[in-house]
Amino acid sequence: MIIETQNIKRSYNSNLRNSFILYFFISIRTLEDKTIGKYERNWGVSAILPPNLVTLACDSFKIFKPILHRESCYRSNIKLDIMKFDKKDGAIKNLQKYLAIKIQDLKEIERIIIFVMRIDDCHLLEKLLLEEMKIKVSIFNSKMDQENVKLNVNNWRLGINKIMIATSGFGTGIDYPSVKYIIHFEGSYSLLSYYQEVGRGGRNGKPSEAICFGFNSKINEQFFQEIDEKKCLKKQILDVIDGEGGQSCGPCSRILEEEED
Repeated sequence: MIIETQNIKRSYNSNLRNSFILYFFISIRTLEDKTIGKYERNWGVSAILPPNLVTLACDSFKIFKPILHRESCYRSNIKLDIMKFDKKDGAIKNLQKYLAIKIQDLKEIERIIIFVMRIDDCHLLEKLLLEEMKIKVSIFNSKMDQENVKLNVNNWRLGINKIMIATSGFGTGIDYPSVKYIIHFEGSYSLLSYYQEVGRGGRNGKPSEAICFGFNSKINEQFFQEIDEKKCLKKQILDVIDGEGGQSCGPCSRILEEEED
């Protein structure tokens, strides 16, 4: 049996685009067995596939009569918070305040990831943290060559730089166990992509915090439209991923509409 991996960062299929941004692995192979003849066996492995899209996925990949096994994406050790500002400057200022406190308590093996939606913001935050806070960081984005990527990731893993500023591609396949803080700057593309990236935190089972310093922009509109500020954020995400009636949230989340000083 061979299973290939395919990363789908964004789907331009109209049926999928407005529903989620998904990282998932899929394989369809026809296997030959000389003793019983030719038969088809379809295999699919999904990181986060909502129940309402299972049928669509099976139809798209010709998976007939699927046998499904699901486990909840509930992570009791992760606390989620979202702060939303009218302007980018407000998000930057509060992100810096947050980092100034959290980095002092960071243990030797613990790390921080800051997810950004734009490559330019990788370099903007890198410069601000170095010049204004004297913090050297690693960066990751799709325009970097492989040598630079390897250097930055290794420096982060080894603790030479304890903070990684990265675009969404870093949220796939990174499995460093002691990420203590996940920070989103601006927001995310959807609740599903947000939770995929949040899942990089607390993989050692210890408490982890995920906080979003959002602000009004075109590319994060869907993310904030999907959020009902009167309901628990984690519960909303689990209802989408696990289906209605999923587990209630653990650490409480909140959404704050804050004005700049």
